[in-house]
Amino acid sequence: MKGQTGTIQDFKGSWNSGIAFLTVKHEDGTTRLIYCDNAATVRALDSVFGNVIGNDHTVNVEAIKGKKIVYRLDECGFVLAWIRRMEE
Repeated sequence: MKGQTGTIQDFKGSWNSGIAFLTVKHEDGTTRLIYCDNAATVRALDSVFGNVIGNDHTVNVEAIKGKKIVYRLDECGFVLAWIRRMEE
């Protein structure tokens, strides 16, 4: 399944709201802020890259910064649908 590619720049989320934002920089230099489900995205990132979930249920953003990914948004084009490591 084809998706968009980019490099993770940042991840910010709120445990209370359940909303998170993944910042991805594309090869053309554009940066996109992607809305996502906080808990599900953290678990997915941990599954893909490891060392993302801290012992105190915090997110180790340094474990994902600079990582190349392939992702796709939902049918409406607003929320992260899936993510995987970009094969090099």
